[in-house]
Amino acid sequence: MKCMVCETSFSPSDILVMEDDELPICEKCEWKEHYILVEYDGKEDLLDHLKIKVHKKRRCSYCDRGLVELHSIKFGNPIAAVVCCDDCKKEDKMNIYLRMT
Repeated sequence: MKCMVCETSFSPSDILVMEDDELPICEKCEWKEHYILVEYDGKEDLLDHLKIKVHKKRRCSYCDRGLVELHSIKFGNPIAAVVCCDDCKKEDKMNIYLRMT
């Protein structure tokens, strides 16, 4: 099994302690937080749903103060996103993983 972000292989002991609902993301990528997992039920517009969820769940990786705003997405698996900090105004990239409910 490999990390979904950087494709680093997990050790057998890492795989044993993973929770069933946990994404296979290595500690290095998790620390950077260049991804989020969003649950989506299809009842509302996907872009509007992502804007709300990204703003609630993600802080700026540069200043660590401001929440980020979703600027653009490129559909794929994962969804590639560009976000901008409300506070320092710096742009960053992230991946969005969808879990359909």
